[in-house]
Amino acid sequence: MRKNSYLCNSICTKDRDVARIDQNTIDRIIDAARIEDVVRSYGVELQKAGTVLKACCPFHEEKTPSFVVSPAKGIFKCFGCGKGGHAVKFVMEKEQCSYPDALRRLAKRYNIEVPEREMTPEEKRAEMERQNILEINEWYAKFCAETMTNDPNGRAVGMSFFRERRFTDESMRVFRLGYAMDRNVVFEAAKAAGFMDDVIIKSGIGGVNEESGRRFDRFKGRVIFPIVNITGKVVAFGGRVLNNLSEEEKKRTGKYVNSPEILGIYEKNRELYGLFQAKSDIQRKDSCILVEGYADVISMHQAGMRNTVAACGTAFTERQMETVRRFTNNLIVMDDGDSAGIAAAQKAANIALKAGMSVKMVLLPDGQDPDDFAKSHSAELIEAYIEEKGMNFVEFKKKVLTEGKEDDPDTINTALGSVIETIALLPNAISREVYIKEAMKRFEMPREAIVERLNSMAMSEQQQKEKEERNKRLREEDERRAEEANRPTYKFAIQEREIVQFIVRHCGESIEVENEGTKERYYVTDVLLASLEDLEEEGRLLQNPMYEKFINCIKQEEITDDRYFTFNEDDDIRKIATSLLLDKEVASKRFDNDMKFTTPEDDPQYERKKQEFEARVQQEKELKLRTDLETVVKEYRLAVIRGKIAETKQAIKERPREMLEQMRKLKEYMEQEQMLQYNG
Repeated sequence: MRKNSYLCNSICTKDRDVARIDQNTIDRIIDAARIEDVVRSYGVELQKAGTVLKACCPFHEEKTPSFVVSPAKGIFKCFGCGKGGHAVKFVMEKEQCSYPDALRRLAKRYNIEVPEREMTPEEKRAEMERQNILEINEWYAKFCAETMTNDPNGRAVGMSFFRERRFTDESMRVFRLGYAMDRNVVFEAAKAAGFMDDVIIKSGIGGVNEESGRRFDRFKGRVIFPIVNITGKVVAFGGRVLNNLSEEEKKRTGKYVNSPEILGIYEKNRELYGLFQAKSDIQRKDSCILVEGYADVISMHQAGMRNTVAACGTAFTERQMETVRRFTNNLIVMDDGDSAGIAAAQKAANIALKAGMSVKMVLLPDGQDPDDFAKSHSAELIEAYIEEKGMNFVEFKKKVLTEGKEDDPDTINTALGSVIETIALLPNAISREVYIKEAMKRFEMPREAIVERLNSMAMSEQQQKEKEERNKRLREEDERRAEEANRPTYKFAIQEREIVQFIVRHCGESIEVENEGTKERYYVTDVLLASLEDLEEEGRLLQNPMYEKFINCIKQEEITDDRYFTFNEDDDIRKIATSLLLDKEVASKRFDNDMKFTTPEDDPQYERKKQEFEARVQQEKELKLRTDLETVVKEYRLAVIRGKIAETKQAIKERPREMLEQMRKLKEYMEQEQMLQYNG
């Protein structure tokens, strides 16, 4: 038999980087990564339901669990949003990372070393471009830091700026702060360091004016805040304008200039400034402080509050929240006390609370921001302030939304509505009940009024969702009808599906077949194909082209692994296989061994009896497999024969001149149907 590689070239040939990982290593990672453990590691609460595990889907909102995990098959499937696959695919979806990155994350989790083989020329070019951007980012961070330290102008302008902000040398070193010269030097300096113009431009540290063709430094004359990802690589930069510019110049140039987003390297809605420096303290303290800006983070770290991070030039996002949840479930929101800061704090709290995180909100005194507050307080005082002044979202909203208008009914009503909107986001009934009581106390409102408004809000939200779902169904129905107008219908759709389901469930299994007086072992998929080959028309066995792909796989190679289809490189094959494996899981046709070996080990005939028992189990398994094979072949043949009977009857009506010939065919087909029905 030919050796089969069920991951031939990878699950995802679109991601060429995967080719670098040795196939044996991929197999080891996949074998080690138990799907239920991987899913649970992301906070998904799985409940046993027969032979599978179920939960509410982690990829979309739902109240009734439609997310299914099959430990036996090593796959997951959501019958609501359609996502499904293996453990690696789950990590890809949750982390929004590439297939090889997901493999490496799982390898690290299971302590598996990942040796990498030689890449193809295309792979080398793609990886070289990525590495060049990371390398030039690293070079530029050092270049700007050295400019600030060694260049007289850098010290006079850049270093002075940070000194005025009372940043220490240690903070400047840890956060790798720097200064970009106030003239265009980056192209010349980077080329001297060995970088080409295209890398300089793609990285975003340099650019070209489209009209004049003039090259320029993106961060010229600014202090530089390198943005470091969770693994310590410099992925982007934030450049802040200096105080020595006029207000008009500041307005014209912008306070901050940031690196462009580069997929796979820097996505600002995912990165958190200071996380690399903060992650160990976040885990140790089991809490994360969220502030607004770079200076806030540095000053908080400098004060000893090294569990502090900030969003990178954007409001706090769900992706950033998921990153924080990898280290803690407790978020402390400490934004500026102005209107923009309060709005940002409420949005961040809603995102975290909706995900089930514990949130504490902190208002700083006298309109200070975290930068100011950290410079005048020690870590002990900051922690004591958070403990004393930290508020839950009900107390926070009551304070900031009604301040100065505590007796105004409209203001109270608006604030209470905002509180109830957040309560409605909470993921479990116990949390909602806790905060309903808190709202009753803070707003001095009866429970009935709050619950009625909450129910009304939930009903309105549900109606909106139902409307959106109804519109979606109508669109899908219109699309389906449009598609069907341009494609043939498949007469044996149910039977074809049963064939493919059998192939997916039993690929890699074999049975003994008698051939000219001798018994030989064959894969059941090959036996299936041989049993139906006389039904092929124009080289096709099945009408549905998606299902025919499975037949072509069997024809092209011997399939020895039961994961061949669920880990296939073809997206259509992989999705169909996953759905068929999990569909009606309880009624799976796989052999379930109820036989138990009860002979005690001290029995003198223990080994012989054990071998006989195992042989009986194997016989029962093969008998069940053979029966299922015969059934699926029989049902498909019956469907084809009945289709021919229906066509022949129609031909007799439409072409009476050919009646005798058609009657002969009809009799032949009906005899075949009768034989199949009674003899199989």
